[in-house]
Amino acid sequence: EINVTLLLQRVVDLEMGQKIAENYDIPFYEVSCKQNINIDKIFLTLARLIRDQRTYQIDQYDSGQNGNIHLDLKSRLFENSLKDQWKCAC
Repeated sequence: EINVTLLLQRVVDLEMGQKIAENYDIPFYEVSCKQNINIDKIFLTLARLIRDQRTYQIDQYDSGQNGNIHLDLKSRLFENSLKDQWKCAC
């Protein structure tokens, strides 16, 4: 059930969030720490993405195609001018 009051308090516009996620080829989830919505889902998704990235890099290292293993945990989202707009509304 959607709470209209909370919907009006949305910090990030749904369409804007979806476009940014699409632009960076990352999954998009609406989350709420306050209401515990999608917190587990986003955490598990992030953990799987990190695991998959690490596995791929290890496979590349083992095959001799890459001399270094680099795990990039810093999202490109926070490197641009939008970083100040992404803050928890809790």
